[in-house]
Amino acid sequence: MLAKVLAKLLSIYYSKCPLRIKGYYINSEQKPKGTVLVSYLSEPLTWKPGDRRFLGHSNAWESSEIVRILNSLGYRVDVIKWNDVGFVTHNTYSAIFDIHNNLTRYGSSEVPRLFHVTTSDPIFSNSAALQRVADLKERRGCEVRSHRAIPDDEVEMFQRNLVAADVISFLGNKATASTFPETIRSKFRFVPVTGSYLSWHRDPRKTTFANEFLWYGGFGAVHKGLDLTLEVFARHPELILHVVGPYLKEKDFTRAYYRELKFCPNIVSHGFLFPSSDRFRTLTKRVKAFILPSCSESASTAAVTCMQYGLFPVVSDNCGIDVDDSMGIRLHTCSIDEIEQAVLSLCSTPNKSMCQMTLNAQKYALKVFSQEAFRERMHSVLSEVLQHA
Repeated sequence: MLAKVLAKLLSIYYSKCPLRIKGYYINSEQKPKGTVLVSYLSEPLTWKPGDRRFLGHSNAWESSEIVRILNSLGYRVDVIKWNDVGFVTHNTYSAIFDIHNNLTRYGSSEVPRLFHVTTSDPIFSNSAALQRVADLKERRGCEVRSHRAIPDDEVEMFQRNLVAADVISFLGNKATASTFPETIRSKFRFVPVTGSYLSWHRDPRKTTFANEFLWYGGFGAVHKGLDLTLEVFARHPELILHVVGPYLKEKDFTRAYYRELKFCPNIVSHGFLFPSSDRFRTLTKRVKAFILPSCSESASTAAVTCMQYGLFPVVSDNCGIDVDDSMGIRLHTCSIDEIEQAVLSLCSTPNKSMCQMTLNAQKYALKVFSQEAFRERMHSVLSEVLQHA
């Protein structure tokens, strides 16, 4: 209890007084060549290895690793949080690394600028999210907020950053890159996203699959297609759906889907769970596949995590994950009928075939979306930017 109270107090403190780390440098083998400003996440750099906070979203590890790579390249780093617009510095920077607010705020136009993009184009994302909300209202006659809408002023800033950036590191694939203006895509340098921390990987070869499924996603239940998934499984009481995520915080959504979440015995509402937890391991023991019909992502960390864990993916094109028929099902329209057809096709898939396809997905995700792959690719991108420093 005390730990939770302290964590909440620290969260409030950092929201009012964001942590700023100046001159971070741990490379004892060479003197620093200069200083780079990183505007992303600052707190994770102070956490010790094994800190429970690393069990959450993988951006905590990624943001810290970016700083360590810059150190290895011979640059000290000033680190601020992405939404810290009150930072004042007299440093002359060798380069600017930013994910949102500070790309053009510090340094002259001659300073190399790297814009780190972790989303689809916000114009596309907002449009897709609003369409999902409108579709839900048409189906159910109730209004639910998207909870993922990006304000107009932030969209405008994002578009200015796309133009101002010299290089854009992009977590996604060609499908998600196509949501951006063609004129700026030559700046893109693809970087693989990483999955959340896992203490254990399920072995598909030792799994007896049942007609059990999982929806696992982040904030924005309608955006992530939980509404569509619930409606599919409400049609099929013979199939089990486990629901994991922060959706219980979205009161308008839980009111709209109260019957499905409370009174459908085949739909099990778990709320938020870490994928490394014992509860997650227990509930996924016989799960055949996870379902994520998201309307907009860059590359979905949730999807990558589930694949690495050992779950077969049923994902939308907009999840930003390249899977073929040998290791997944891609949803092109995310209609209820399309999702239902995908689920029913898996119900009739023999255990041996299910095992092999799931193993294919796991091996692919563990190789392509590893921390090593992220480190190698980000090192290359940062080296390219700093050639012009």
